[in-house]
Amino acid sequence: MMLPSSTASPRTRSRARWVTSVPDRKLIGLVGAVAAVLVLSACSNTEPGKSSAASSAPGTSSSTGSTASSLPPRPKDLKVDKVTDPCSLLTDAQRAELSITRARKGTADPVHTGPVAACMLNPSGPSATYRVVAVPNTGVGYWFDVVNMSTQVIDVSGFPAVRATFSGSAGVAACSIAVSVADNQQLLVDFTPDDRQFSQEQMCQNAQKAAGLALATLQTIK
Repeated sequence: MMLPSSTASPRTRSRARWVTSVPDRKLIGLVGAVAAVLVLSACSNTEPGKSSAASSAPGTSSSTGSTASSLPPRPKDLKVDKVTDPCSLLTDAQRAELSITRARKGTADPVHTGPVAACMLNPSGPSATYRVVAVPNTGVGYWFDVVNMSTQVIDVSGFPAVRATFSGSAGVAACSIAVSVADNQQLLVDFTPDDRQFSQEQMCQNAQKAAGLALATLQTIK
């Protein structure tokens, strides 16, 4: 017969206290599993502003994973150092194809080596700007080293090019297409919207189309 707890022997009370003090093995296993998940989660995080292969968008490569040496060869060299008016790289017919309604000359310093000639063009419809720049002193390899820049090697009318966008950008952001036209030279075309009516892919498609048209004109210049 079981003795009431108040009359249990010292040995029985001691055994009961010992049994209840032993940690539950299932609870230990659950705590260990949760701790392991937390450790793995912490290890997979990256610091803000740094790209991660796991977090890169499909079809893009991090600037740390590509270099100028990974570019395919050019079919020929096209010098842009003599292009004083980048607006001339888009003919009237080409502007009509892009629905351009306004063009103006200016300067830009996209690679931080000093201002160079640039052309800004605005299409009809949603507010946006195309920018065409003939960069005479820096090759497309520059874009692989820009912090927080996602790059992808693409082809523009047979010429190697770099598609560059800011990593993790939210909202309005530009897309740049830098075409390798000669050693230490590039034809740069940006598309920048003024509102949120374009997706990132649409921006890059517009920039790439304009770059192809400007490149076609550049090949006719002697």
